[in-house]
Amino acid sequence: MPKATDITIRDVRCFFEPIQFRSPLKFGGRVMDKACLINVEVRVETPVKLSKKQKELLRAFDAESAGTQPETENFFARMKEFLSGGAQ
Repeated sequence: MPKATDITIRDVRCFFEPIQFRSPLKFGGRVMDKACLINVEVRVETPVKLSKKQKELLRAFDAESAGTQPETENFFARMKEFLSGGAQ
């Protein structure tokens, strides 16, 4: 039974997007002139009207979760660096 504080997935869509390269790329002896992107959209419902205690608990959980998602954190750090002009 879902709880009032659970995040609920409402809808998931997956679609493919063919991409044609401007110039062919060579990978390990194979020439590639096209690719296919897989796009995924997820619609979620998040809890609203949380009590003060629930908000405090979520903030505490967020503070304790630092470093638990190294791939995500690394990705966003690289994007921030790139967008600020640091990565050349």
